[in-house]
Amino acid sequence: MKKNNTKNKLPFFLCLLFALSVSNAYSQILWDAGGDKTSWDDAANWEMDLLPPADSTVAFNQDVTVTGTAAIGPARINIEGGATVTLDLDISVGNGVINEHTVVVASNCTLNLGANGSNRMFNFNPPANKQGIAIFGSTDSSTINVAESTTLTIEQGTNGINIASGTSSMTNNGTVNCTSGVKNGVKSSGSFTNNGTFSFNELITDGIQIRGGTFENGANGLITITKPGEDCIELIDSSVFTNFGMIDVVAKDSAGSGNNGLAIGAELALGTFNNGVGGIVNVNGGAKESGRAVSVNEMGVLTNMGTINFSGGGEGSRLYSRGAATNGLGGILDLTDGRVNVNDGVFTNNGLVKSTRDGSGIFVVGTAT
Repeated sequence: MKKNNTKNKLPFFLCLLFALSVSNAYSQILWDAGGDKTSWDDAANWEMDLLPPADSTVAFNQDVTVTGTAAIGPARINIEGGATVTLDLDISVGNGVINEHTVVVASNCTLNLGANGSNRMFNFNPPANKQGIAIFGSTDSSTINVAESTTLTIEQGTNGINIASGTSSMTNNGTVNCTSGVKNGVKSSGSFTNNGTFSFNELITDGIQIRGGTFENGANGLITITKPGEDCIELIDSSVFTNFGMIDVVAKDSAGSGNNGLAIGAELALGTFNNGVGGIVNVNGGAKESGRAVSVNEMGVLTNMGTINFSGGGEGSRLYSRGAATNGLGGILDLTDGRVNVNDGVFTNNGLVKSTRDGSGIFVVGTAT
C-alpha cells in the first residue's frame, strides 16, 4: 500500500515559505515602529521583527528619530513617503561591493544626519558606479541636513553627494570627507549651503560641480579640495557659487589648461562665482606651468569683494579670463608672481591687484577690454 507523505511534506513546505519570506524581507526591510519606536537595535521596530542584515535595504516612510548602535549596517537606506527621519546614531552603510546607492531620499522627505552635539559618525561606502547620497532629478522638494558635530565620510562612488533635483536642497553644518575612491565629491543642481567643513582629497574627477544650482559657503564654512583629476570647483549651466567663508583648493600636479582650481562657466554654459566681503579664496594652479589657478571661461562671471590669493600653475595665466571678471571696491587679487591674462574677455578693477612679476601684471589680447 502506498504511504501518504503529506504530513511529512507540510513542515518542509512551511519552512520553505518562511525562508522565502525572510529572503524577501532582506531585500527591503521596512521600519514599522512596533517596538520602542526609536532604537535601531529593537527588532520589534522592523517589519517581521527582523534586525536588518548587512545585505539589506532598509526603508523609512514615517517620521522618526532613530537611536541605538546599528552594529550591522545595511547596504542601503531609503527615505520615502514624505517622512522626516533623523538618524541620531553611528552607522556604516554599504561595503563597496553590493550594487546599491547607500542613501536615497525620495520626494518631500527630510533626512537629518546626526543631531547637534551628538558627535555622530557616518560612513557610506557604495560601489564605484553608485551614489553615496542621492536626491534624483525626478524628486520634488526634499532636504538633507548634516548636523553640527556630525562627521560623514564617503569612501567611493560616482558622486559622493548627488543633488540632481533643482527643487531640493542640502545643508552641511558638520564635516564631510570624500576619499580618493569618489569620482565627484558634490554634484548638484539644487540648493546647497555649507556652514561646516568639506575635505576632498585626490578625487577622480571634480571636487565640487554645480550644474544649474546654487552653492553658498557661509562665513563659518571651510572647503578644502586637494588635487582632483579635473577641476577643484566647476560651475556650469547657469550655476551660482557665493563664498563668505574660506576656500583652499589645489589643482593636481600634472594640471593642464583644462584642469583648474576654479573653472567658472564654459563656452556655452553660464557660471557665476561671487566672493563676498570677508570671503577668502586660496587657489593653487598646480605644479606645472600649464595649469591655471582661475579660469573664467566665455560665459563665466567672476566678482570679487573679498580676497583671492593665487599661486601655482602658469604665472602668465594665474587669472585667465575669456568672460567677465570684476575686482570690486575693497577686493584684493594677490597674484604673487603671476598676472591677469584677459583673452577676448573683460576685466574691471575697482580694488587692489598685487603682483611681484618682473613683466606685465595684466596682459590684454584680442578683443579684450
